[in-house]
Amino acid sequence: MLSSNYLIERATYIRNRLRRPANAVPDRPIDLARPRGITGYEAARVAARRQREAEARLVELQIARLAEAKARAEAEAARAGPVSYERPATVSEVLQEVSRQWAVDCMDIISQRRDRAATVPRHVGMVLARKLTPRSYPEIARVFGRRDHTTVLYAVWKYQWLLDELAAAMPGTATLPEWVAAAKSRVSAERIQKDMEHG
Repeated sequence: MLSSNYLIERATYIRNRLRRPANAVPDRPIDLARPRGITGYEAARVAARRQREAEARLVELQIARLAEAKARAEAEAARAGPVSYERPATVSEVLQEVSRQWAVDCMDIISQRRDRAATVPRHVGMVLARKLTPRSYPEIARVFGRRDHTTVLYAVWKYQWLLDELAAAMPGTATLPEWVAAAKSRVSAERIQKDMEHG
């Protein structure tokens, strides 16, 4: 069974490796020794090329491992069956359902992207995770790839109107896909209304 903590740790590890590739340790040691008969400039170019190749190998390896972990998590969620009101959803299930209904990859949602296509599903997912799971702000933040819980606090503050509307409209037996679909339709309608006001 693949835990969400493991996925969070792997995503954080990969993000840190991508941020600081100079600190990365490749699978094979890099031979930075100067080949015989070339100048210092040429040696620097060869060393830089070898460093880039090693970093590319490391990134490819980490992406393959993350894809494998994601596939295992999806298989585990499929085996668990649909979420009902009798069993609270997990933060990972909320993340996967938001990803599915918004047609945005999970990796884009937990990434550092700041465009609307990623931030709206990210914030709505955080809000729904807070509403539908017994998890704390820091636990939700870790699943969504954040260092601390302030992003979750901001999302809940920003989408408080959505929480109020959903709490009033959704029946007690609503499933996770129904919650996400209702949230998506309300957020889309609110965005259209704002565009018309400012348009």
